[in-house]
Amino acid sequence: MFADDRCLVKAATKIRTSAFVLYFALSALLLVKGFSLRHHLIGVGADVEAFAWMLYWWPWAIGHGINPFVTDLAWNGLGYNLTWATALPTFGLLLAPLTWLGGPVLTTNLVIVLAPACAAFAAFVLLQSVTGRWGAAFLGGLVFGFSPYEVGQSLGHLNLTSVALVPVCLLLCKAYFDQTITRTRFIAVLSITALLQLGISTEVLFTSAVMGVVTWCVFVVTAPGKVRHAYFLLARDVVLAGIVTIILASPFLFYLVKGMKVVPGQLNDADFYSADILNFLVPTPVTLPGGALFSSISDQFTGNISEQDAYIGLPFFLLTVCFSTIALRSSLLVKRCVLVFWISALFSLGGVLHAGKNVAHVPLPWHLVDRLPIVSSVLPVRFAMFTSLALAVLCAVFLAQRPTVGRYGIVLCGLLFLFPAPAAQGWEATTSSPFFTEASIKRHFGSDPVLVVLPFGYLGHAMWWQLQSGYAFRQTGGYLGYTPTSEHNDAVLSAFLNNAILPHFDEQLGFYCLDHHAAAIVIGPGTKGVLRQAILETHWPAERDGDTIIVRVPPRETLPLFHISGDYWPSAAEVNWMGQQIVVETGVMPARLEIGRPYAVSSPGVSVATGHSVRHIGFQPGEKTVIDLPANSRTTIRADKVFVPAKEKINTDQRALSLLIGRR
Repeated sequence: MFADDRCLVKAATKIRTSAFVLYFALSALLLVKGFSLRHHLIGVGADVEAFAWMLYWWPWAIGHGINPFVTDLAWNGLGYNLTWATALPTFGLLLAPLTWLGGPVLTTNLVIVLAPACAAFAAFVLLQSVTGRWGAAFLGGLVFGFSPYEVGQSLGHLNLTSVALVPVCLLLCKAYFDQTITRTRFIAVLSITALLQLGISTEVLFTSAVMGVVTWCVFVVTAPGKVRHAYFLLARDVVLAGIVTIILASPFLFYLVKGMKVVPGQLNDADFYSADILNFLVPTPVTLPGGALFSSISDQFTGNISEQDAYIGLPFFLLTVCFSTIALRSSLLVKRCVLVFWISALFSLGGVLHAGKNVAHVPLPWHLVDRLPIVSSVLPVRFAMFTSLALAVLCAVFLAQRPTVGRYGIVLCGLLFLFPAPAAQGWEATTSSPFFTEASIKRHFGSDPVLVVLPFGYLGHAMWWQLQSGYAFRQTGGYLGYTPTSEHNDAVLSAFLNNAILPHFDEQLGFYCLDHHAAAIVIGPGTKGVLRQAILETHWPAERDGDTIIVRVPPRETLPLFHISGDYWPSAAEVNWMGQQIVVETGVMPARLEIGRPYAVSSPGVSVATGHSVRHIGFQPGEKTVIDLPANSRTTIRADKVFVPAKEKINTDQRALSLLIGRR
């Protein structure tokens, strides 16, 4: 008997090993295209370079005795909170030996290649446990692990493509019901799984919790009365596992809560990143049937190509519709999976219905919660991951119920409709620069300088250059996710990101550099000519080193400075709106401000405070007044009345305006 059991275990192990090898081979075939895994990054855009930066950051910070949850290497002086920036501590810590030996590029690429294979394998193990059929489970694993969601996110979102722990959680819950795991072990393993997922993606953990509650409710409502009590026992132990996770993750969660004060109210526009209802049947270029054939429709979808993930294809759509129509006569599992499938699909549509260029302003269920704190930063389209998992279960059950050639043919046909397009997977050569080495940085600036690096943020490769130098310098900006709220209205930042060179740019640039303690501006390759020319026209000391220009910041006492901070929205116009309060700072030159009150605005009282001197100004509609600001001064201007011209949300904020401010 024991010998037979050992044979069964060996056979199961061989099958599982073979399944993983096949999944990994398919993932490598799609993603690895002969490029060097140590010198090219899989994916496109600035995100993938930021993830490489993060993977190196954790072992480096801990090795140097630095708090790993906060950094001054990017956005110097602000204490940038990494818990809100997809910091990847799980991968950064667990894969630290590989990162030290092979470099962060190799680690990043291996995680991206392994992610679909691991997701497919985890689903495979879950589905084999559910159906008892290896073949059905294998194809179900393909449906989940190589879904349009998974393939789209592999274009650069390392955190979102790593979703293998989601089916692992379901597998643990099934083991709990099957009583193949003790209660203590269930709580321990589930809490560790949640902790690991927290360190990969807080968003995936949160949406998994949301869908977990939804799935639990579906199971409870559809359960026979005599077994319903077991689901409440499960809920009790899941909550206990959550409490254990909170205790284990308390340092991370402390900074997560603390960071809520400095991150924007909404990190991304949830309406923009909602699934288009046509996307369920219309493919995008990430799938083989997509591309030019349907581009006239898919080009109208909101979001970007990595976030247009709702596609399931005609065969699987028809299969799901058929399951839905016969749900009352189907097995209990099918009924439940159909409900979870449609609920997750409905969530992925967001708060309003999108259909190509048309937006039907009919509130959908997600509209009820999409303005809540934290929830407002969840992108609805990413619920497509749960839709694909529910579809994988339905496909496996469909095959297991009656494993005929015809049924396997239907599922294989559906997989062909989902097959990834190899051409859609981008590669990016690491843009190394001979200037950004540790020796070069020390030679030019000494140890640990603060630099303004251009192109700025996501427009260039500042994060990669900083990583290449071994974190030899700090920078005034960067790209790790969100932009700190204190930087949102900065005119210089607008110039860096939009090439919008505003009047008196030299005065504002000087203040920006001094305020951020920058030693120099480093104009790297790829900087737009308009911005480069505007900086060089300041006539600050400049020198060239290869393809890089170094512009050094002069001493404060030699600079004509002018800067407005607070509730102020600069533009290229001669006058711009202020809100409740602004602070105006000058340098060696005095300045003159003109304040105007539009006719339509009720008369606000205005106070102007410079040092200990405070004066109050009142004027009639349409009237303007001039304020002289002395050199080297700091003046606070405050209006006691504001108005909101339109309820248009900008990162969930409504701009309250008062007066028009301009230079004279």
